[in-house]
Amino acid sequence: MKSRTDDSIAAVRLTGTVSAHEDPDKRTDALAKFVSGYEPDAMGPILGSVVKDACSSLEAGLTFLSLLDRGRLEQSSPEWDWAGLDHYFLKTRLDDVWKLFGRLGPQEREYAAAKISMLIEIAYLLIEDDLLDPDSDAECTGADMALNVLNARGSGQPEFQIMLSSYPVSIRKFMKDILSELDFIEKSPGLWQFTITKDSLSRYTSGGNLASHLGSGAISQAVAQRNAENLVKRLELLLKAMQMFPAGHPSIDPSCESLLSVLSKLRGEKDQVTLSVMGDTIMVNDVRVEKRTSGMSSFIRSFTERRMSSLSFSPGITQEELKTFARIFNRPAVYISEHGGMARLLEARGLNTLAVNRFHYQLVSEDGKEQSNLDRGEVSIEDAIFAELIDRLERGDSIDSLPGQKIGDALKSVLAAARSDREEQRGMIARFVTALDPTLLERGILSNPAIQRSMAWKAVRRIIDGLLANLMSPDPDVRHDCLGKLREMVLLAVERGKENSTIQVIESVSMMLKREQDPDVYYRAVVLTASLMESLLARGMMSIALTAGKVLQNVEGTRFPRTELEAARKRSLVEAHRKMDTIESADAIVQRLLSEDESVSREAQRLAMIAPPDNLVSQLVSVFNEDNRRLRSKAFQMLLRMGKRGLESLHKRLREVTVAFEPHMNDSSFSLPERDWYIARNMIQVLREIGAAESESVLADLCRVPDPRVRRECLLALARVSQTTAESLSLHLVLDRSVEVSGIALDILTKQASNNPAFIPRIIEAFRKNPGIRTGIMESFSILGKHGQVIDFISQCLQKGPTGILFENPELIAGSFRIMRRYGNRGMLPLLENLRDEVEGGFLKKSKIDRELVSLLRETIEALQLGDSVIAGGDAVSMPGSGRRKTRRSGESVRSTGEDEITILGPDYGIGD
Repeated sequence: MKSRTDDSIAAVRLTGTVSAHEDPDKRTDALAKFVSGYEPDAMGPILGSVVKDACSSLEAGLTFLSLLDRGRLEQSSPEWDWAGLDHYFLKTRLDDVWKLFGRLGPQEREYAAAKISMLIEIAYLLIEDDLLDPDSDAECTGADMALNVLNARGSGQPEFQIMLSSYPVSIRKFMKDILSELDFIEKSPGLWQFTITKDSLSRYTSGGNLASHLGSGAISQAVAQRNAENLVKRLELLLKAMQMFPAGHPSIDPSCESLLSVLSKLRGEKDQVTLSVMGDTIMVNDVRVEKRTSGMSSFIRSFTERRMSSLSFSPGITQEELKTFARIFNRPAVYISEHGGMARLLEARGLNTLAVNRFHYQLVSEDGKEQSNLDRGEVSIEDAIFAELIDRLERGDSIDSLPGQKIGDALKSVLAAARSDREEQRGMIARFVTALDPTLLERGILSNPAIQRSMAWKAVRRIIDGLLANLMSPDPDVRHDCLGKLREMVLLAVERGKENSTIQVIESVSMMLKREQDPDVYYRAVVLTASLMESLLARGMMSIALTAGKVLQNVEGTRFPRTELEAARKRSLVEAHRKMDTIESADAIVQRLLSEDESVSREAQRLAMIAPPDNLVSQLVSVFNEDNRRLRSKAFQMLLRMGKRGLESLHKRLREVTVAFEPHMNDSSFSLPERDWYIARNMIQVLREIGAAESESVLADLCRVPDPRVRRECLLALARVSQTTAESLSLHLVLDRSVEVSGIALDILTKQASNNPAFIPRIIEAFRKNPGIRTGIMESFSILGKHGQVIDFISQCLQKGPTGILFENPELIAGSFRIMRRYGNRGMLPLLENLRDEVEGGFLKKSKIDRELVSLLRETIEALQLGDSVIAGGDAVSMPGSGRRKTRRSGESVRSTGEDEITILGPDYGIGD
């Protein structure tokens, strides 16, 4: 008999096999294959173990998601005894899950699976943070998570709501952090909502959110933040416990154990955990601890008094070593100082797992050495610092309050006339000032563009190197300030054509964006990249601009679980697009798009897919007035390639066309100038080729304008964009005064009437009211003649003789005879024979056309005398009138069209008004 341990081992093997696949379909196949290797009774306990561990093990969670869709599993292994598995899980929570999930439609299952995946992720984070115990807390299995979703209203809808009241009071505060991190929105107190978009649906349905935690060893930012705060709190508690209780007291050990527990969570991929104090800020590794209590202030003060800037915990640290450290730390600061400091005291006691002041923060060079001086040769820079320093010192002012603009002006004057007689002294003072306030030099240079352009590049490079080094600072304020200065320097690099320096900055900022967790810093880094790309485009540095553009593309494709960071990303992209959307940038791209050099053109195409579309579309549209057909074709193809990215800009331009028509709506003769018409036509054709539903209202509005050319093109485009709207508008436009417009409307209605004869009465009405397209309508009748309504109408027209509208045009008479011959039956012979007799009596004028029509009429009569009707339904058509024209015979029925209705139509957008 197999033990529960054996089942657990098999479950681990199963979950490892399934979760190894990235493709969810392959996971399902792997699960089905594994299941098929066991008997149902043997497989039951294994799957039960998977369900139990789904929230505490990522591998089990992914496997549980694959277990949801029983139908898909059975398709993968149809030979296996799934009924036996049903019997094993009969009346269990998993059985309920399978039944409820199976009742959902395909789309609903996707949304339900996505929600279950998110609930499992939330539970996993709570368990990882020791807020839930999967062994003791109720409703913490995969089946519990699934039933929470499936039993809720709207389980198969994109909106996902979580009530904090459904969770224990003790963890609700932490739940808020996690939900916020996962981008849930608090719609009302205690009610959090997440809307699953189509873009993110597959990620959650496939368990991508769970898989993202696999193998990385990284913990979520919210959890890391709480762990960092807990480390400080636990260390404070240990220090206080050691002060309050004697050695060996039982109250001390729990404090040590809790501190060790937090340390183990913080390590992750890093072997060492470092707590650092910088001013009033506490950092734990790279996580900033917010100072929320007076205890934090006391903790920082204690560290500072003992001249400690950092405390590092190495793996293997024991409770006894923590107690020893606490006893030393609790000694007076004076005692610690007199005995050589904390580091010496710890070393003397052999505490190798604790290190004090191993890390500190100061200006360093690229090679890692402390910067204590300026290189000789940069005399002009030293002059500026020296001159202003002397001036400030003479007045007794502080160096820290030195205004940047003033230093810049001083530096400019020194650049014009260096003071060579006191160089050694100037160098010494300059080095002193730089060591005292390293930002002084940067402020002076950044405040004066004239200095930037005239100073030696080596000096600029030194500043850039220092700024790039500061991008790695754990302090977000330092990084934020650094990015502002770096922007000025890299734009100077672009202005001077320093490509390598520019690329280095782009790559450094790109790497920074991949790990940045501060919203304000992230925002500034994205905007810096956008400013840089705009400058590169304007100066024609396309290959480097493409490098910067790829960084922005990566930003657009990134999604963050933290709400504030995701909001910063979105805001930064809006500002980035605003900065890049300039006429100069767009013109530079378009000029290269039109290049005969295909490599240059292809590079510009890639940039066009990144750059903001507004000005770019405007520049491309202006190319439509070029004489060169090749250029016009390239612009057209680029707009097509941009697709929906350029839709809003095209819509905006076409709305301007609509506005231009508004004063002339009652002037049927008004039309666009040729130049404007040509541009409008090409834009409409682009929308037609793209075929996006978003273009429907713009095109429909333009179907009302007086210019028939615009109406025609828009109706053609609508036939591709929205068939129902095109049909709806065609019901009105088939009466349009322009033959070009009404002809397109007729084609649309004819196509639809082939399947739905309810459109035929409108076509017949158009035949009566719109003489310009009667010939075209007769061609439509030749297609629609199988419907009795058409034959009825033609018979009525023929019966009226010379006063009927058919006799206005010989082509209409000939067309009606051909339709009668093709679709008519014997019941129509009296009418046609009457007409033949009238013709032979000289009713028609004797002419060549007359003879041809008479001949065609005779052929039609002969054909009907020999053939049968092909009218839909095989019913004869009744003829109005009396005598020989009476066609309804006993037993014949008249075709009813009462059941033919137009059931689906789009709005008419006011066309019928």
